[in-house]
Amino acid sequence: MNAKTFPHSRWIRWLMTLILFLIWGLSVIPARADVAPPQQFPGANPEPGSETTQVRMVDEVVTIDVLAEEPARAHITANFTMRNLGSQAERMSVRFPLFSTYKVPDIKNVRVWVDDKPLSFQRVIQETEIYGEKAQIPWANFPITFPPGENVLIKVSYDVYGTAWDYDNFVQFSYILETGAGWKDTIGSATIILRLPYEANEFNVLDLYKNPALSGINDREVIWTFKNLEPTFEDNFKVYIVKPVIWKQIKAEKDNLARNPQDGEAWGRLGKAYKQSFGYFKPFCRDDGISETLYALSKDAYEKAVSLKPEDALWHAGFADLLARSGQWGCPDIPEDRIRALQEIRLALEIAPNDPEVQAIADMISWALPDGMVIKENGYDFPWLTQTPVPTETTAPVTPEPAVATQAVPSPQPLTPTLANPTNPVPNPQLPTCGSALILPLLALGLFLWRRG
Repeated sequence: MNAKTFPHSRWIRWLMTLILFLIWGLSVIPARADVAPPQQFPGANPEPGSETTQVRMVDEVVTIDVLAEEPARAHITANFTMRNLGSQAERMSVRFPLFSTYKVPDIKNVRVWVDDKPLSFQRVIQETEIYGEKAQIPWANFPITFPPGENVLIKVSYDVYGTAWDYDNFVQFSYILETGAGWKDTIGSATIILRLPYEANEFNVLDLYKNPALSGINDREVIWTFKNLEPTFEDNFKVYIVKPVIWKQIKAEKDNLARNPQDGEAWGRLGKAYKQSFGYFKPFCRDDGISETLYALSKDAYEKAVSLKPEDALWHAGFADLLARSGQWGCPDIPEDRIRALQEIRLALEIAPNDPEVQAIADMISWALPDGMVIKENGYDFPWLTQTPVPTETTAPVTPEPAVATQAVPSPQPLTPTLANPTNPVPNPQLPTCGSALILPLLALGLFLWRRG
C-alpha cells in the first residue's frame, strides 16, 4: 500500500481539534446525511416560454446513463411526446435550459431532434428565477409547429457532470421536472431511468426504496414512474449514487480475489473501497439503512488484509480508521470495535511510528475517541487498553468476554473476525452527535488543513 506524503505538525493537529469543537458548538440543528454542494441543474423539461398553449406533454422518458469516469459524468437522453389538444396549429419557441446555478459549468453537447430530424437551436440569455433568486440563465430556443390533434416527438440529449464535493464518496444526478408545468394540463406519464455501468442495487444507489415512484430495478437500470404529474419544485428528481470509480474498485478487487484469495493488498483495497461506499467524508455515514452491511463487508476484508500482511502498518491503520467510526455520525454502533480500533492503530504506530498517513489516522482517532487515545508530547497514550479493574474485598476481579456481534452479509469470501480480548469492560464513550449542515463544509475545511499540516 502506498502512503501519501505530506508534512506533519503537532500544532496543526491541535488547531484542527479546536476547529472541530468550535464547529460542533455552533451546530444545533440535526443534519441530514445527504448534504451536497450548490445544486447543479443538469437540464430539465422543455417549456413553452411565455405563451398560453393547448399543447400537452403526454409522455416523457428520461435516461440518465452514468459513465464509468472520474469525475462522475452522465449522458442524458430525454424523449417527449407532445400533443396539441386544440383546434388550431400552434407555432412557438420551445426552450430547454442549458444552465446550472452558482457558476457550475453549463451542460455540454446539447442536441435537439423534432420528429427524428435534427434541429438547430439558438442560445439565448434570459433572466430566470431559480430558488427564489433571479439570475441570467442560458437557454436553447428552437421553433416548433404543433398541428392540432397530432403528436410531435421532441428529443434532447446532452452531457453533464454530477454534483459532488471533491472529497465526498457519493455523487448526485438531478432532473428538473417543474419546467414542464407550463404545458397544458398534467404530464401524462413521466419515466426516469438511471443506468449504471454495473449492476444497480441498494448498495450503490442511496435511498433506493424510499422514493414511492420506484417502479422497477432491472440489472443496470433503476426506473421511476410518475402518472398525471402536475410538477412543482418538490417533484424535481435527484438520485445519489456511490461514485463509479469507487464501485468499479470494489468489482475489480472482487475479481482479483476470485483469482487469488491470498492477495492481502487486494483485500485491503477492497476493505477501503467498501468503507468509502458507506461513508461520507469522515466520520459521517450514509443513513439509508445500508451502512451496517457495508461496514461488515469492509471489516471482513480488512481482517483478511491484516492477517495476510501483519507487518503492513497502513492496512492496520486503515482498519483502525474503519473501526473508530463505530458509533459516530450515522455509523454502526459496536462498542468493542472502538477497543479494536485502538489496538490496530497502536500496532500501526509500533510498526511505522513516523509514517505520516499512520500519524494522520492516529490523530483522527484520538479526536474521535478522546478518552481512549490521548496525544502526549512524545506520542500517544491508550487509557482504555491499559486500565485494570480495581478489586474489592468482596468481589474478585472479573475479565468479561466482549460481546462479538455476528452478522450474515454477502461477501466475496466470508470471514470470522477475531477480536482481541480486552482486560477491562468495553468502554462505551459518549460520542459526538450530528449537528447542522454547516458542520459538513467546515469540517471538510478543517480536515483539509489537518492533512496539509
